[in-house]
Amino acid sequence: MNGHVVPVLRLAVLCQSIEVDADGRPFALEHPVHTIRWPDGHTGSYEPPTLELYLQLEDAVGTFYIRCVLRPIGETVELYRLRPLEVPFDGVQNRIIPREVGVVLNGLAFPRPGAYELVVYANHVSLHDPDGRTPIPFPTVRVTVLGPDGSEGGIL
Repeated sequence: MNGHVVPVLRLAVLCQSIEVDADGRPFALEHPVHTIRWPDGHTGSYEPPTLELYLQLEDAVGTFYIRCVLRPIGETVELYRLRPLEVPFDGVQNRIIPREVGVVLNGLAFPRPGAYELVVYANHVSLHDPDGRTPIPFPTVRVTVLGPDGSEGGIL
């Protein structure tokens, strides 16, 4: 068996917070987020209250550094990069049972209203690209930041 098998991303949800149980495992996603409204009168980048990203990863072997980046949809410029989170997969337990990971997105900020996506990587591999095991991968997490007037891309 190969020493490393890249995880498959089965679910990714952006939310206001993730509650954990007594064992530290996520059990409740509070207020999933897909749209944010830019505060009226705000200038400069907008940093909303801390958001969290819930991930379900499966079918992996080895240790991976999970990170996510924020970028405008359709662009490659990274506006935010999460410090990598080390996640080991021992390959002994049932690989089909998802590993649940909660990631705190400290310092996540949006430069202006518009459409953005969070892209999840394991080491340097995007978990949103099709491969032999996942011909239809989980899509990037999209978030729309509305202008103060409620329109996408409102004037600041």
